[in-house]
Amino acid sequence: MPFTPFHLGPALLIGLLFFPFLDLVSLLVSSVIVDVEPLYLMTQHAPYLHGFFHSYIGGTIIGILVATGMYPIRSWLQKIIALFGILQRSSFHRILFTSILGAYSHILLDSFLYGEMKPFYPWDFNPFLNAVSALSIYGFCSISFILGLIIYAYRATRGWRTGKSIGLTTSPVRKMLIIVMVTVIAFGLWLLMSSLPFWEPKLRVNLHHHRPVRLPQETFLRLG
Repeated sequence: MPFTPFHLGPALLIGLLFFPFLDLVSLLVSSVIVDVEPLYLMTQHAPYLHGFFHSYIGGTIIGILVATGMYPIRSWLQKIIALFGILQRSSFHRILFTSILGAYSHILLDSFLYGEMKPFYPWDFNPFLNAVSALSIYGFCSISFILGLIIYAYRATRGWRTGKSIGLTTSPVRKMLIIVMVTVIAFGLWLLMSSLPFWEPKLRVNLHHHRPVRLPQETFLRLG
């Protein structure tokens, strides 16, 4: 994981940029609660820290659990965020979608850092590992948090002056975000496809006998 609080940066930025279409509180909670798993595994002295719940199947389960827990207390949560100038009423479907999205964002960020992770479990491969440096991931999380605070401060100040809640994301910003997200998704799909194992047997020329030698399948899986 980037250290757990770092996950709040992207969640805060995305939540504010897409406010009120995403449930902000659910996004913040689900983006960090995934790290309950490594904390528990530490207490068990497990040889690994990122297991089943650091996969997209596990993240889906976490998102459902978070949404199930958040929805009954939504009225109480709304009173708390109202103190920060945020007025938001969300349906269960919005909370559920946002909670799963938050868990997925956590898993995606961790996928770049940890070889033990199997984000697409039960398939045992991680196409994102080392595609981006750890420093870049931490930098992205930190910058996202700073930008999120700036956006909140600007909207909260404007809201307090007008007596309204923080505003919606403007149309130009939404268009820019759509372009960025499509680019990121396309890049992720490219990494995924380029990492899929090729099952066709390959040939190598034996320099001593000048004839092709068929290598075992396991050789290419290890080298890949």
